[in-house]
Amino acid sequence: LGPNVSRIYGLHGWPSLPLGSMTTRPGPLMASTDEFLLTVRGRGGHAARPHQTNDPVVAASAVVMALQTLVSRSTSPVDSVVCTIGRIEGGTIDNVIPEAVELEGTTRALTPEMRAHAERRVREIAEHTARAHGCSVDVQWSVGYPVVRNDAALVERFIEIARDAIGAGQVELAEKPVMGGEDFSYYAERIPACFFFLGLRRPGETSPPELHRPNFDFVDEAIPVGVKLMASLALRG
Repeated sequence: LGPNVSRIYGLHGWPSLPLGSMTTRPGPLMASTDEFLLTVRGRGGHAARPHQTNDPVVAASAVVMALQTLVSRSTSPVDSVVCTIGRIEGGTIDNVIPEAVELEGTTRALTPEMRAHAERRVREIAEHTARAHGCSVDVQWSVGYPVVRNDAALVERFIEIARDAIGAGQVELAEKPVMGGEDFSYYAERIPACFFFLGLRRPGETSPPELHRPNFDFVDEAIPVGVKLMASLALRG
């Protein structure tokens, strides 16, 4: 549908950057994101008789701790991988050991190799740790966004246009990627792309609300800057 697209630009508000400033980088800018659900199954029972159970709470706790070695002992220090458990749920009352505990988490990586490595190690660590505690684990893996990878030539063109539009002092190259994810990555897999960040931190702010926090609020003063730059990219990009 419509004409062929030869290149694409994308913008994301960024609370830690000074208001109205811009940053990006060639190559990987944001990480791939995958999600997983681990269901640790054991044998429940009365809390007063734990020796008659295979406690999935203890097993799940051990899995959470063991997963920390994915980064600290299974990944080269020069590679970037994140493994975070964001939800733990099991049991309904204090005096009953449950039958199962759920762990929900995410992995992030900057290369396909590290992405596959993270999945493999999560599965291995979860399965072997659960078994060591007399339990089993079901692993459900959901493949998420790929890496946001910026085209080097397009980033160079973006920097030139952005410095003309909003001032050279407002535009910088980022030194390193961030481990957040973004669905703009699907565009970047198909055509040359440049994704960039627009600063939202007001003068004098030292700890602005971060993204995905309940107190985050987009800073409206940044909108004219973003509009001016996107218009310049449409005309010259």
